[in-house]
Amino acid sequence: MKIYGISGLGANERVFDQVNTFLDEPITYVPWITPKPKESLASYAQRLAGGLDTDEPFALVGLSFGGMLACEMSKHIDPETIIIISSAACRSELPSYFRRIGSLNLVPYIPAQLMQLPLPLLDAVMNLKRQESKDLIHEIAHQTDRAFVKWAVQAILTWDNEDVPSNLKRIHGKADRVLPLKVDADDLLDGGHMVIIDEPEKVARLIQKELTPA
Repeated sequence: MKIYGISGLGANERVFDQVNTFLDEPITYVPWITPKPKESLASYAQRLAGGLDTDEPFALVGLSFGGMLACEMSKHIDPETIIIISSAACRSELPSYFRRIGSLNLVPYIPAQLMQLPLPLLDAVMNLKRQESKDLIHEIAHQTDRAFVKWAVQAILTWDNEDVPSNLKRIHGKADRVLPLKVDADDLLDGGHMVIIDEPEKVARLIQKELTPA
């Protein structure tokens, strides 16, 4: 079965590189498209879904922001399974401070060049265990399109979805500081928000398990 992967906010296809080495069927990365001005997360997800080949059975794997997009995309296409990693399926699963910040509508007034955390703060938030993982995240952060990040942050803060797909599976790190788990996960791992990088073999094994028919 084809596996489409949607990466996290500010990330790219490299977040799937390590986990792909342990999968029977490597994840096919879904590249970002340019968001329209003030475009909602739901509208963006619909356009992103429109670019996928859905003639054959497929699954969606979404990391963090990509998990939110995967849930919205499933309203327009029909994946066999949706696996979200370190993510939230609906607005009520976001931390309460996300909703409070969103109500202030401050993001549009923040310059795009400021939409990146200093590396020491990034390390603390991501809670990575391995230096190799930190180095990769630093490299990805330097390559980030900050205008895209600014749009995505605003899209998350104003996201209003409350529908949870029935074929959803969740993989989450127990020590996630970005999106602390608010509901039961199908699979919990020791790790933080980027557990996919810190524990790629374990994450791959869980993806394989969730995609294998009972």
